[in-house]
Amino acid sequence: DLSSVHLDRAALLSNIGRNAEAQVAWERSMEVLEPLFRAYPDDLFQRDRMARGYLIGQSIQTSLGKYAEALKEYNYLISLHPRLVTLARVLKQRAWLQSRCPGPAFRNGQQAVKDAKAACILGWKDENTIDTLAAAYAETGDFNSAVQYAAQALAIKGTSREDSKRIQRHLESFQQHKPIRL
Repeated sequence: DLSSVHLDRAALLSNIGRNAEAQVAWERSMEVLEPLFRAYPDDLFQRDRMARGYLIGQSIQTSLGKYAEALKEYNYLISLHPRLVTLARVLKQRAWLQSRCPGPAFRNGQQAVKDAKAACILGWKDENTIDTLAAAYAETGDFNSAVQYAAQALAIKGTSREDSKRIQRHLESFQQHKPIRL
């Protein structure tokens, strides 16, 4: 359907750094999704489609430096009570923003730890979620836990070379008692 085409385009454009174009594609997809969601608010399929749309949108918002908007939308997504796998993604993304945001007003290490722990409960085999938990602990100043979880994330089998390098950089930063920033 048309909303999925626009969402996929928005995600692709965002991944290659063309965020202004991604924003336009995302807005087009939401023009289709939002009326469907309002018409069928109890439909889990529509909730998950809406959540996917907002997750892509928040990634774009964060890339554009619109942290307040992104955080507001993460909170809204959580209020939709999506399926657990979707909720874990939302919690991970909110923890990611609250532990790494360059704007101190948007960082909240304690909430980031809670969110990342909840996301990990649903996915202890995902290196990116565990790395987010490590970053959240670093934001609170608990670098011992940050190092422990970054090492655990590195130990996950099947981690891509790119992810391994990124997590290794994070581990080194935590060992120097430095949190991660976007």
